[in-house]
Amino acid sequence: MKNIKWLNYLKLRGSFGRVGGNLPGSPGAYESTLGLSDYINGANSRVYGYVPSNVPDPNIKWETTQDVTIGFDADFFNNKLSITADKYWRSPKDMLLYLPVQPSLGYPQGYIPTVYTNVGTMRTSGWEAAINYKDKIGGVSFGVGLTVQHFISKAVDLKGQILYDEISNDVFQSTRRTKTAAGDILGGYYGYKVLGVFQTAQDVQNYKSPNGTVLQPNARPGDFMYANVNGDNTIDLNDRTSIGNPYPKLSSGLNLQASYHGFDFRMEFYGSFGNKVADDYLVRMNPIYGYNFISGKENKFWTGPGSTNSYPVLSLSDPNGNFSKNSSFFIKDGTYVRNKLLQLGYTVPEKALGGRAKVRVYVSAQNLFTITKYDGLNPEVPFAGVLRYGIDNGQNPIPKFFNIGFNANF
Repeated sequence: MKNIKWLNYLKLRGSFGRVGGNLPGSPGAYESTLGLSDYINGANSRVYGYVPSNVPDPNIKWETTQDVTIGFDADFFNNKLSITADKYWRSPKDMLLYLPVQPSLGYPQGYIPTVYTNVGTMRTSGWEAAINYKDKIGGVSFGVGLTVQHFISKAVDLKGQILYDEISNDVFQSTRRTKTAAGDILGGYYGYKVLGVFQTAQDVQNYKSPNGTVLQPNARPGDFMYANVNGDNTIDLNDRTSIGNPYPKLSSGLNLQASYHGFDFRMEFYGSFGNKVADDYLVRMNPIYGYNFISGKENKFWTGPGSTNSYPVLSLSDPNGNFSKNSSFFIKDGTYVRNKLLQLGYTVPEKALGGRAKVRVYVSAQNLFTITKYDGLNPEVPFAGVLRYGIDNGQNPIPKFFNIGFNANF
């Protein structure tokens, strides 16, 4: 490598390992515990007693994660350009999740009892790269840093189980929002595919199956038209299908910095591209619930023939399930680019202070702006579990911060 002038450093890396983790944290995971309960008997008297408070799994054990990573680090052109790249495969086995059990078993753990148990194997594969360049032209020093990554998580073996999102007692929707079977991505959105909005009663009557049966006889003008996925004579649970991927096709960060004669400048950006977000704000716009909603959204909904083919009617009755059935209507493009930091500073020459101190003054702004088509309060949805990835269930908007400050070293 001594004869390769443009290459200063090269390191190839590879690793393999297995680690146990996510140990069940409470005795109730592997043995039954008792809790105080009460009920009203036939004589209208309150009876107190102890009942099982959880569904145990005596065979529960640690998750085990296998990790395989290959990558390289390289520096070029007198260390001005550096590149780091990794490709990885992570395979958790015996992964721990809550699964619903039949309420008829008698466990009083909420409306639908669950058991914390080992359910199978998943695999996360992805890659990430970081590119940094720094140089100086005249009196200007500058640097650019770019990070990009992509990953996807799939279920490999679930022991015959089909996993749905972990919220067992969802009062807003009667159908699950995510579904995961062996071979599927983890937490893929699942529901009805919306074809449009019925504009007139005649539109409802004209939407028929191949044998002439009206597919949505309970629908009214302003209701959603759902796709007849399986091609039979009715719209029912069997017409639910995959309606979106919560994982970004690419996520990236960008850092820009420069300095000139005591002045310094820095900008940081982060972006997520190609992912879908489940917008629970729209679920809560059903007038039945009486929730607040984002100002202006009410103007998008159907008010009469020709007003919209994308938003349903707002009504206290919902026999068509416009809000209670999970559908592609609630799945939105979550792509965004956010300015994380903008900072400008100036370092006072030491000579001006008699060499007694080094002082830097600065102004900065955080979360100054976000570029997105998502009309919720924040497209950056926090992680809420592998089966609820990307579900925006009412988070607060990101605040903006403006700062003026100084640093002094004596």
